[in-house]
Amino acid sequence: MTIPLPHERRIADLERQVSELKQLVFQQQRQPVLTPPVQMARVKTTKTTTYPTGHANTFEIVPVDGSWTRTEGDQTVTDTVRDSVPLGKAHCTNEANVIENTILPAFHLVGDDGKNFWYLLNFATLWRFTLNEAMGATTANEATADLIDLAGTDTTENITVYDRLAIFSSLTDTTAGFCIEQGGEYHVIQAVCP
Repeated sequence: MTIPLPHERRIADLERQVSELKQLVFQQQRQPVLTPPVQMARVKTTKTTTYPTGHANTFEIVPVDGSWTRTEGDQTVTDTVRDSVPLGKAHCTNEANVIENTILPAFHLVGDDGKNFWYLLNFATLWRFTLNEAMGATTANEATADLIDLAGTDTTENITVYDRLAIFSSLTDTTAGFCIEQGGEYHVIQAVCP
């Protein structure tokens, strides 16, 4: 039986470590890229032909630029359509329907096959409102209202609030409440009982 010398053991140990490192490097080189690059954008839903009709969860989109006003006390955003030619079609990530001419954030992915995929991010936003007319006064299950932020500041934007199930059909002019905005529409979720 031959007993290896200390330096021979050290050389064998180093060769084993080099072999393990080579295997590790080889495995890392073969790892697929799991996350493709993502491009974010603000887009406006549009239609240039008859596609789609009414509410939909897939739209043609055009990019918009948003610029913030710099005057004291007025921090509203102004969106300007950057291009009249649609980027392509985009699909809502949560299957919710939106309406035409709604500005939403979107993200863009390029698939392994080189195809472009755009997805609309359609999150619900909580707002306050004050009715300008009784619910259903002009059109059944809807009313015009002032849009108010959660801090109680009037945004000076007039909106239409919807009550599709007629739960709030007895609300009168100047009634205050909460609504959820999703897909460019405002839906009443809570109001003072008359």
